Amino acid sequence: MRGTMPVSAQTISAKPTSDSVADQFKSGADRVGTGAAQIGEGIKDGAIMTWQAIKAGAVAATAQFNGGQHASTESKNPTPSANPPR
Repeated sequence: MRGTMPVSAQTISAKPTSDSVADQFKSGADRVGTGAAQIGEGIKDGAIMTWQAIKAGAVAATAQFNGGQHASTESKNPTPSANPPR
């Protein structure tokens, strides 16, 4: 049995056509594109959540430094002794 090759059951009609191969490549490319879009959405969502966490942390830190009061949009002098009460 040495040197013998197995007989293939493939016939000419079983060979893929160029159209079916092209369809397979297109299908694969579509799936890769869809996956890339989903990854992009995940990155965007993660960036938004990170930014919201940073903002919340900044507000909490500002409130802590302001004696527990919420931060306001007014400009405040960070050194009260520089502007003594009148």
